[in-house]
Amino acid sequence: MRSIIFILWLPLSCYAQVIFNGKVVEKPTGKAVPYATIGLIKQNVGTNANENGEFTIDCRQPDIDSVIISSIGYITVHLPVQELKTNPTISLSLSEKRLRTVVIKNKWTYSEVGKYNGYKDCFTSNGYQSQVAKKICAAFANSFLETVQVRTSRNQGESMFRLRIYDVDSLTNGPGEELTDTLIQVNSQKGITSIDMSPYQVWLPGKSFFVAIEWLIISFNEHRFSAKYQGSKKEFLNYNPCVCFTTEPPSMPDEMWGLAYSGKWHRQSQSYGLAISATVKY
Repeated sequence: MRSIIFILWLPLSCYAQVIFNGKVVEKPTGKAVPYATIGLIKQNVGTNANENGEFTIDCRQPDIDSVIISSIGYITVHLPVQELKTNPTISLSLSEKRLRTVVIKNKWTYSEVGKYNGYKDCFTSNGYQSQVAKKICAAFANSFLETVQVRTSRNQGESMFRLRIYDVDSLTNGPGEELTDTLIQVNSQKGITSIDMSPYQVWLPGKSFFVAIEWLIISFNEHRFSAKYQGSKKEFLNYNPCVCFTTEPPSMPDEMWGLAYSGKWHRQSQSYGLAISATVKY
C-alpha cells in the first residue's frame, strides 16, 4: 500500500538557518516532559522532544519566528524563538485537572460509530502538521467513549502515536476543547490497532466528537523511501503511523481536520475519510 505524501511548499527565505537545542521540563519538579511538541509558527514546521525532553529544531527566520511548546496535561508556552539561545530549558506548568465524571449503571448499551465500508491508501506526516482528526457522530449525547480503532498500513513497521479526543467547537465545527487531560500513548501495530478507552472515563457531552492522531516526530517513527518525482528519483522522509483512508468520501462535509504547527486547525480533503471508528456506551 503506497503512502500519500502531502508537501507544503515554503517560500524561499533570505534568512540564515539557525539550529536551536533545548529541553522541556515540568515546573516546578524539573522532571523531563517526554515527546513534547515543538512548533515554529511562521515556518509551520515542528518536531518532538525525545524521551528525555530534549529537542533540536532548525529555524529559517530566527529574528521574527516564534515557537510553541505543548504537551497534554500542561499549559502551552509561546515565546520568541531567539529566547532559546539564552534559556534553552522550557518549563511547562501543569494544567488544571478536570474532574472525571463517574456514572454507575446496571446495564450499558454499546454502539459502534464512525463505521466505514473499506479502506485503501494511507495518510501520514512529513513534519508539516502534528495531528489529523476525524469527526464522529454518535446517536445520543452524554455517552462515554469505550474503544477507538485505528487502521494503519500493513506495510509500515511498529510505531508510536498519541490519541487525542476533542469536543466540537461551536464556531468552526472543528476540534475544540480536549475531553481528556490524560496522556494516551499508543504502540501501533500493522492493520487495526484497538485502544481501550474505558480507564480514561471520557465523557462525550454532545453527539459529535473528534478522534485525533498525534504524530511523534522521533527516530523510532521514521520511514525513509525512494520514489520518482518530476522524472527523477528522490529520497523522502515521513513518519508513521500511516493511517488509512476510507474507500468512500466523508459522511459529513467537515469530517477531516489537520492541526498545523502554528496551532491552527484547518479542514482537509473532502474526497476521503479516515479509517478510524469508535465504540461508545450510553
